[in-house]
Amino acid sequence: MTDFTGKTTGEAASVAAGPDPAARSDIVPFDAAAPSASAMVMFGKIVPMHGEAIDDGVLYLNKGLIVAVRKRGDPSPAGFEGAPRIETGGVIYPGLLDLHNHLAYNILPLWIPPRAFGNRNDWLKLPDYRRFVNTPMGTLTRRRPDLIKSIVRYVETKLLVGGVTSGQGMHSTFGGVPYFQGIVRNFEVPADRELPSAKHKITDLEDEPAEIDKFRRTVQSGKPFFFHLAEGRDLVARAQFELLKREQLFANNLVTIHCAGLEPPDFARLAEANTRVVWSPLSNLLLYGKTLEVKSLLQSGAPFSLGSDWTPSGSRNLLLEMKVATLVGRNTPNGNVSARKLAEAVTIVAARSAGWGDKLGSIEDGKYADLLVLDADKPDPYDNLVAATERDIRLVVIAGHVRYGDEALVGTAGLAQAETEPLRVDGRAKRLNLNHPTSPLNGVTLAKATEALRDEMSDLERAVSRSLAPPLGAVQDTIELELDIEPENDVIAPLAALPPIKSLELDALTIVGDARYFDTLDSIPHLPAFLKGAAGLRSFY
Repeated sequence: MTDFTGKTTGEAASVAAGPDPAARSDIVPFDAAAPSASAMVMFGKIVPMHGEAIDDGVLYLNKGLIVAVRKRGDPSPAGFEGAPRIETGGVIYPGLLDLHNHLAYNILPLWIPPRAFGNRNDWLKLPDYRRFVNTPMGTLTRRRPDLIKSIVRYVETKLLVGGVTSGQGMHSTFGGVPYFQGIVRNFEVPADRELPSAKHKITDLEDEPAEIDKFRRTVQSGKPFFFHLAEGRDLVARAQFELLKREQLFANNLVTIHCAGLEPPDFARLAEANTRVVWSPLSNLLLYGKTLEVKSLLQSGAPFSLGSDWTPSGSRNLLLEMKVATLVGRNTPNGNVSARKLAEAVTIVAARSAGWGDKLGSIEDGKYADLLVLDADKPDPYDNLVAATERDIRLVVIAGHVRYGDEALVGTAGLAQAETEPLRVDGRAKRLNLNHPTSPLNGVTLAKATEALRDEMSDLERAVSRSLAPPLGAVQDTIELELDIEPENDVIAPLAALPPIKSLELDALTIVGDARYFDTLDSIPHLPAFLKGAAGLRSFY
């Protein structure tokens, strides 16, 4: 069984929040080994999330922090006279926070579930799932551990091009090295002593004293604790809620993922304890044919965020997940979710749920400079965020470092083309800045990672034949994948009778430019009609 405390290494030394870094010049947020982010001035419409938008605003950034939030024309703080000045021409938001993902799997294409399932265990035991998802991942990781760097580089870039600056579900290690650490923030291994590290449990809690005691101790630790609750639509899924209720295990640091099997009154119980909810509507609908009771969630007042889950049965990024949530709300009586509510769900509420609200999730003086800049396509800034696609991203800034964006703006920020990597998104020229002085991924470009993964995934039989045993006495490098649960005995025989998958396509980085993605969704019979066709998800793209 997967350990609910996770398999991460190098946890942050301190959980309690320390002194405000804005008051200390010696603290470099995010990674003390990284060079301090240079001073920078950004102009645009600012959406702080804790108040109303500033139509013509300016941000002053230095050493990874937001030093000041002002209106254009207001006096500037000292020390920014020679700083680069970026006229973004867009709308500036806090960076997006994805509170539910399984990052290592996001090289895999969408798996077409043959039917809607009652709970998670039903599809995990399915030979078809093992054939299309579990076995290929085993081939590409445990049998080919040298590909791990390419996997991490590719899926981390996938977060960036979707506007995500912090992600959950980065539990993989390679030879004991936490590779998901450096570019995008990691809730499990944050690499910043100012941010608490999170714990997680994916498998069901067993109704046994020892297991319940472990769970209770983790909740009582006060650390953010991500738990997959009621993942499914049957009584088996909901029984997990009843177990937590009986044992009085709800708490404000418990972050419950899915909650698809909960009854309407159950959300009031979560809200009473200030227990957090993470909603992954597309994955729920693809696997179970239904998602959580959105009307009951909204009426309860329980704080909720969004999570993409993973590409085999979920969204490629939060930009798509917000659109799914919008359509679900529109097609649920009294369940409409406002654009502002969704914008808060992926920023300020998500940061608070993860225990990072003091440092991230809103644009305020002294907070960390994690930012997303979008085209200004709609007058309402929250509608603008929900409607945005990957093409609309102008800049992504993490800890004051420009990590991705339009080619011209990245250059204005002071990054030479030799320091960045080109990328085209729906015909628009972008640049990636993946440099990090202490990262084990240095030297692995997106282009190299993409080439390596496409090559291996095009011939999975060859990938198996290339597997090499470690030298005698060597320590075997391993990747730890949180969903790699061994098949039950009754699955092994049927699985062996199925022909192996010979190849799989590498899942694309973006939704824009990939019309076949919607064709695949349209072909799934149990997916609601309101997501399909020209009036469904396609209408946003």
